[in-house]
Amino acid sequence: MRATMRATAEAHGKDTVIVGTDTTFVWKRNPQIAEAMVDPRIVVENISDSVTVLTFTATEALANNYCNGIAENIEGVMHNAGINNYVIKEYIPTTLEKIIGMLVNPYLQSILIMLIIGGIYFELQSPGLGFPSAAAIVAAVIYFAPLYLEGLAENWEVLLFIIGLILIAVEIFAIPGFGVTGISGIVAVITGLALSMVDNIIFSWSIEALIPFFK
Repeated sequence: MRATMRATAEAHGKDTVIVGTDTTFVWKRNPQIAEAMVDPRIVVENISDSVTVLTFTATEALANNYCNGIAENIEGVMHNAGINNYVIKEYIPTTLEKIIGMLVNPYLQSILIMLIIGGIYFELQSPGLGFPSAAAIVAAVIYFAPLYLEGLAENWEVLLFIIGLILIAVEIFAIPGFGVTGISGIVAVITGLALSMVDNIIFSWSIEALIPFFK
């Protein structure tokens, strides 16, 4: 991390300082300051006393060449950047987007997962279509709907969850006991719940990408 901070500071280059006949080169961003921001052992003369990691206020950052300017608002940022012709567009979420944002809240999602798993568990304990199964189904709909609309939950992930529920139902109503079918259903349900929260770019593939595996 210290090396990364130093390298980032050094990437800004050096300034050439000529005093009389002497020419010196001074870092635009002092690498030692950058390193002191992550290592409390680094002492920077007249700046850091090596007690804690180095931090700057905006004014201090400007004085030590660690920021290019100070602005109080967007107009100030544009002025400092030398941009005069611009249009500011304010994004106002729709009612649907606000509802989706509320439903994908991590705290609510955790409660929904608990209701889904709890409903399935109690249904396994007392077979039959009762309140636990109804609560699990409603929680699953509320859980998957916003994730599907946001593009996080793909069709196959929802389908995997539904297959899991079907396997659990078969275990409850058709195959007495608790065996491979029930375990497979639980694994499918948990996998569907987990993968629906993961960005599907990670799981993107194409026919061309799969061809090497069949050669």
